[in-house]
Amino acid sequence: MKKAAGITAGVIVVLAAGWLGTTWYTGKRIEAETPARLAEVNQKLADAFAGMGFGLEVRQLDYQRNFFTSQARYGVSLTKTDNAPKGLPSGTAEFVSRIEHGPFPKGALAHGKWLPQLAFVHAELLANEDLKPLFELTKGATPFWSDTVVSYNGDTSGTAGVAPIELRKDGDVLTFSGAHAEGQYTQATRSSTAKIEVGQVALDASQSERPAKMNASGITLDIDSRQGQFGFGIGSSSAQVQRLDVEDVATGTKVAMQSLGYTASLAESGASLNVHMHYQVGQLDVNGRNFGQGQATLKLDRLDGQATADLSKLYNEIFTEIGQSDAPAAEVLTPERRQALLQYGRQMLAGNPSLRLDPVTWQTAKGESHLALALDLTKPAALDTEPPAIDDPQALIQQAIKALDLKIILSKPMAQDMLAQLLQSQGLDAQQAATEAADQVSAAAGMAEMLSIGKNDGDNLVGAFHYADGAATLNGNPIPVDELFGNLVGDLGDDDSASPDSTLLGALDPDLLGEILDEAGFAYQTSAATGGNPVIDIEPGDSGAESLRIEFNDCDIEMTCADLLLRASFASGQPVPLNLLNDWNTQNRWTRAYLDTSNQAVLEMDVNAYGGIGDNGADFLVKTFLASVPQFAETLASTPR
Repeated sequence: MKKAAGITAGVIVVLAAGWLGTTWYTGKRIEAETPARLAEVNQKLADAFAGMGFGLEVRQLDYQRNFFTSQARYGVSLTKTDNAPKGLPSGTAEFVSRIEHGPFPKGALAHGKWLPQLAFVHAELLANEDLKPLFELTKGATPFWSDTVVSYNGDTSGTAGVAPIELRKDGDVLTFSGAHAEGQYTQATRSSTAKIEVGQVALDASQSERPAKMNASGITLDIDSRQGQFGFGIGSSSAQVQRLDVEDVATGTKVAMQSLGYTASLAESGASLNVHMHYQVGQLDVNGRNFGQGQATLKLDRLDGQATADLSKLYNEIFTEIGQSDAPAAEVLTPERRQALLQYGRQMLAGNPSLRLDPVTWQTAKGESHLALALDLTKPAALDTEPPAIDDPQALIQQAIKALDLKIILSKPMAQDMLAQLLQSQGLDAQQAATEAADQVSAAAGMAEMLSIGKNDGDNLVGAFHYADGAATLNGNPIPVDELFGNLVGDLGDDDSASPDSTLLGALDPDLLGEILDEAGFAYQTSAATGGNPVIDIEPGDSGAESLRIEFNDCDIEMTCADLLLRASFASGQPVPLNLLNDWNTQNRWTRAYLDTSNQAVLEMDVNAYGGIGDNGADFLVKTFLASVPQFAETLASTPR
């Protein structure tokens, strides 16, 4: 009996000694390996922020090793260069870590990890003077914490959390419910998985200059990724928002989307990359009316992996340099970089990449519409010459497109349903809205067939385009390829019909519009709208309109704007027939007519400079609108009510 007790005691002593020895070794190993791990982290951070003028650096501020546990304190701070963007914050965020040594740290056991582990690490953000405002928002709670189990082979798993925050400023309130995350990292495959959950993010800006509210709930993000051979994260990611509500307080417009989300995946196939993305909206409601649900799938296949990686790196360099120095693109795009872009383009096209948009659908209770696009590319022979024959972009595009197929199926009942819902939201009753929607969709379908851009097939309006081998068809009818690609490429300066005095404008401003109005003989006054954008009120004179106005949109700080809205309002003592407006919209290309919320007739035209517009073109469009106003007034006056 005494012998058995002695053996048992000996075994316990040996096990205890082994456990204590392993614990001592583990603590020593962690302390010894920490500097090397910090160096690896800082190198990865330096690579991630290379060329941006700033970066992140992690420093060990203190380390105290005890037998069973260790305490460490780390600082994370911004590093800046002379080219750093202005406005970057200064200061250091400090983290404290409590490290429980293996082989059986109690924190790991509490997380269900029963096999021997190197360590369990609890880390949290510390309060210091630099982070005092952040801790005030979290009411003293640490804004961030994490629990991590580290195995002897380098694998890790853990959880993390972000504290709830409520931010109030100038009457606006931003509420963040906090976040919870779980993740794993496998050293052998350099792969990671993570899941992040956020209960709610809400913004109440109802007291601001542009009053609005937003609420997003049930937010989840999932990541499953590993390091690929070209430096990209290979795997999948997804995001989901159970419900998103947006309200324009000024107008009372409320938009709600349910089951809003996306999934994306990146895969390698030999030397190629394949991208797959899927987007969906489970339900779209506007002012309580159901406008249906939709989805879209995008696929990119046979992307040359190395060329994509090199192109991505060069793009980041160019973008960073432009952002830091405000240098013109012509200076940043040096001859060497232009040559590199050309070479990467050759490599990409040599792999015969393809793009697929299929399916793209939108569905309501009344029907479903579809769009499908298939594009196959190839390397033009012109790129193989020295120097490359790139003087003719139109020919280059024709050669690069190996095949292009586009098919659209528009459900007319679905279109009528959505248009009727919209008209009801503008004040029409259900019967009026249904009748007007049916008339407009019928007219549009007839116009599409008359112009040979669509065919009526029962309840659907169908359009199909095909291009291959230098020939193109639209709904089975041949169309001129040169004209098609000429319109695609645009005016390259060889069009003799263009006025030599015409200037291509990238934006429009009140001075230019004033010159046009002066020439047309209109009196006007320029002012600023509530948001600060310019507005020109024009004296209606004998045009027949009650008011004439030009509103500028999408403006920069110098008040040059990319978009104009020209509007004429007409006072009428009697209701305006909707079929009159429909007839006008069918017969007039440039303007659109409708009834406002007071059932008064309105005539509008959009003019935009996106992609450039000639000053002669702007002059033509504005004068076309001004000439349309008295014509529309005459139509209103002469039509029996």
